[in-house]
Amino acid sequence: MTSGTSLDNMSDALSIGANKDIAIRDASTVIMVREVDAGVEICMLMRNLKSDFVGGAYVFPGGAIDGNDYSPEFQDLCPFFDDDKASQALGLKKGGLGFFIAAIRESFEEAGILLASLPGDEEMVSMKDPARAELFLHYREELNAHRLGLIDIVKSEKLSLRPERLKFHSRWITPVGPPRRYDTRFFLVDAPKDQTALHDRSETVDSLWIRPQDALDAHERGEFQLIFPTIKTLESIAIHKSVLEIFESAPLHDPVEYVQPRIVERDGQIVLLLPGDDGY
Repeated sequence: MTSGTSLDNMSDALSIGANKDIAIRDASTVIMVREVDAGVEICMLMRNLKSDFVGGAYVFPGGAIDGNDYSPEFQDLCPFFDDDKASQALGLKKGGLGFFIAAIRESFEEAGILLASLPGDEEMVSMKDPARAELFLHYREELNAHRLGLIDIVKSEKLSLRPERLKFHSRWITPVGPPRRYDTRFFLVDAPKDQTALHDRSETVDSLWIRPQDALDAHERGEFQLIFPTIKTLESIAIHKSVLEIFESAPLHDPVEYVQPRIVERDGQIVLLLPGDDGY
């Protein structure tokens, strides 16, 4: 599940814009980057066309926080990061670790990337061995089917979660209007070298690595459907030439600040305005 609103359903959103009582759910989104000879690439997943939520759009892995993401058991599985550090990174008094855990869980569920390592290892767990890759594919399927939890998998394989590898990038709140609203923290992460990102063939039906500017150009040509927060995030990343440069530029603003677009009708057209825009 990925937060945001499609440009195609803004008219419907405006028509129900008076409903301001929709609960806003906390969520996490992961901007997974890697450096290649051609520059920086970013992992994107295509939402199932049959989905009632941004179907057909290319998005980053992410979704709403599950209550289990706040389990105190995760603290013992994160040797280099605790709730105090996580909360400080997000400008919260407490509960910040849940956002990081949700980001790790969603990365594994939706893209098959697990931000965890064996004890004493600096690198993320390797999936080069076919048997290990097959085992973790099974774990992923069990997690998506809700027959196993992330805690079960990590404990079974004696792994350590690595939330400290995630860096806060930005915070977006869905505008008033859509029937689903999220308060989403976006995180950057350098993709593990020995893992392969792959869509789950259910919620997401395609996966690719693409340069941010190429994704934006394809969107302009009408070949690549993107939602508004994704567009703005890609724009913020496309100006950088290396992963290091991207990480050094984040966060773009104080973590307690957020971007909440506003849906308006202007000259017969439905548009999204950002804070600072005329008429916002």
